[in-house]
Amino acid sequence: MSIPTTERPACNICGFRLRASREAIAERETRSCIGCGSTLRFRALMAALQSEMDQAREIRVLERIPRRGQIKGIGMTDAHIYTNALRRKFDYTARAA
Repeated sequence: MSIPTTERPACNICGFRLRASREAIAERETRSCIGCGSTLRFRALMAALQSEMDQAREIRVLERIPRRGQIKGIGMTDAHIYTNALRRKFDYTARAA
């Protein structure tokens, strides 16, 4: 996997470089990551969560952060794209609506 750049940003959920056009990457509801199928909205939600939990406010690839089972979370109608990653990293439960 090559290093992400502004020309080829990486998905902060799975780490794959985003290969879609800039227009597709910038479109909120378009699935623009070929690795996990995330949209800009999903990546923004995970970026907000990550920056709140990180003391340095850094956004890292969710799949690469260490497991922190002491952090508990409950999701409501969350997308499976990030629900599975959150379950692996935290004490996380997704509730159906």
